Amino acid sequence: MSEIVAEAKADLRAGARLPDGSWRGHETYLAVEEALRPRAVDDPLWDRLLSDLRRRTAKPSDDVFLHVQVLHAQADRLRAGKQDGPLAQDLRERVDRTLKTARELLDRHRQALASSPQWWVQRITVASELGETREAQRALFDEGLRRFPDFEPIVRARVRALSPARGGSEDGMMDLLDGIALMPASALKEGLYARAVLAAEDEGVLVFLDPRFQRPIWLSSTEWLLHRWPDTRLRQRYFFLACRRAEFWFANAQLDAMSLPVTDPVLVRNEATLDKCRRFATTGQPFPLQMPYRGENQTVFIRTFSR
Repeated sequence: MSEIVAEAKADLRAGARLPDGSWRGHETYLAVEEALRPRAVDDPLWDRLLSDLRRRTAKPSDDVFLHVQVLHAQADRLRAGKQDGPLAQDLRERVDRTLKTARELLDRHRQALASSPQWWVQRITVASELGETREAQRALFDEGLRRFPDFEPIVRARVRALSPARGGSEDGMMDLLDGIALMPASALKEGLYARAVLAAEDEGVLVFLDPRFQRPIWLSSTEWLLHRWPDTRLRQRYFFLACRRAEFWFANAQLDAMSLPVTDPVLVRNEATLDKCRRFATTGQPFPLQMPYRGENQTVFIRTFSR
């Protein structure tokens, strides 16, 4: 565990990135949670891990971030992966106790650890899952983004918190996007608008269908992002989004990425539509497409437009 924490800490300090521009230190903690998620609720590994981490986090250190991530993984396992499904009372109480332990850890060591962007991501996540007030959640996000305007995981955590499945709304997501669009050019160059749109889709919310969607900001944000991080997965995601917005020229520019294996879960679930998008981006062949938004299916006719 010491090696994991030391590596993540060094990566966060250095601003180390993965090929798609993701922050490597943050992704290290997520990878730990992903590895733990299949473990059974009664697996003795949980007690061994948490006992060791309680000892390590008696004093403030980056071990707190690993401790919180393990607690979050345990809570998620107790929920059996459900964010809003009904739970038996005893399980609900265990989930709440686990998340409150995570919150207490973060709050107790805030003064020492809030200089790391990871503190803000985890605190925003816990606030959302414990149902803290909208004002408290918004204050955490505003302060975190003010301190770390280029740390995309903070935005991703806020998008999750605003999703309808977690008690938020499409209007709340659009307010967030409008706020990002007003940020300084240095933040826009990080591609925050484009990444937030993808994060919303990961939550099942197709904000690109909204009348408030800012196409020029999305295009410039995406083009800059792909110029800096020409990762295949990113290019495939933006190809799919461009197709569904009938952005023929943009989809066509990313077409070569679609000859490579597709592994992203969003794309794998939409393979039939993806095939139609390939034809559209190659030949301009139009097709009708139904997409859900705000509780209704919207029918869009995907066709080419003049540049």
